[in-house]
Amino acid sequence: MTRIAVLGASTTGVALAQACRAAGYDIALIEPDAGAAERAAHFLGKTASPLTVDTSTGALATADLILETLDEAEERAALYAEMPRNTVVASTRADGLADLATDPTCALGLTVFTPMHLRSLTEIMPLAETGAAAQEALSTLLHRLGRVAVVIPPGHPSIGLRLLDRFQEAADTLLMDGAILWEIDEAMVAFGFDLGLYEAQDLAGLDTAYARRKATPRDPARRYIPIADRAVQEGRLGQKIGWGWYRYPGGGGAVIDPLIEDLVREEAWFAKAPQREFEADEIQRRLTLALINEASAILGDTPGMDAPMMDRISVTGLGFPKVKGGVLSYADTLGVAKVLPALQELSEEDPIAWAPAPLILQAAQSGSRLSEIGR
Repeated sequence: MTRIAVLGASTTGVALAQACRAAGYDIALIEPDAGAAERAAHFLGKTASPLTVDTSTGALATADLILETLDEAEERAALYAEMPRNTVVASTRADGLADLATDPTCALGLTVFTPMHLRSLTEIMPLAETGAAAQEALSTLLHRLGRVAVVIPPGHPSIGLRLLDRFQEAADTLLMDGAILWEIDEAMVAFGFDLGLYEAQDLAGLDTAYARRKATPRDPARRYIPIADRAVQEGRLGQKIGWGWYRYPGGGGAVIDPLIEDLVREEAWFAKAPQREFEADEIQRRLTLALINEASAILGDTPGMDAPMMDRISVTGLGFPKVKGGVLSYADTLGVAKVLPALQELSEEDPIAWAPAPLILQAAQSGSRLSEIGR
């Protein structure tokens, strides 16, 4: 396997193409949309990358493996019809993939965590029809790229994204209730994260999470925080355009953008959300509890998942401080006897978002350690 075609010059697509080229593969980066191709070429030009972006799809016919990162359903359907029947196709959108693929035994899902230079986690998401040869081909590629590969059981959602979504929801709730965006990032870096949550999203591209939210029905029972959606609708897409949660003047590092605070406070006013101040230790407490609770819920309802793998996912996919061992190991340093009442207190604010996971209730009753479940 020497020829890789990356279909879609999204932030993830470009990062995958760069990683494959660095690993010695012959790469074709394809973006059928002329505007998106031009933006990707501009970005690559700023980084002095030798990669080029092609709007022609001819390279699909000769690729040994195709990495597909497209968002538009109609565009995907048309391009899948052009793909050779026996070529392995790994898509960052597994929904509907079995119907799109000309040969479902050669198709599987792929969740790449970004920014790739900081997040090494990649989830392999086989379909019920995926053959062993296709899964082995993708595993071989990821190993050569130096990625940490985790296989998700067919029919189950991404574990890392589920954890990340709860992290983001808890942070956005803090924003809506009075916290300052850059103070949330500062608090989590002080806790030991390699990057603040919002700065990391800027590097990954705000539109990536936005597209995923729009493709997933929203639970009407959960509190809706519209801040991230509005940011994208205003054109804040992240570092790649110099403007996201932060500004990036001249293509440099993150600079605080006071206008984002105006956006947040306006949405809080629309929602009639009571405002209060949050100190760094309270920000850290709430966000780590959100991760502990969600990780415990995932561990309880995902076949084959164990606590060490959950810890590994939190470190390699979310940037949780490795020195603390991972999210469930950290929970045990706090003690389940302290975690449970803290969650019960928060559940008085929001009984849906903060309801203690069954596994935490069981661990508190039995005195067991979360980090040893399934070990």
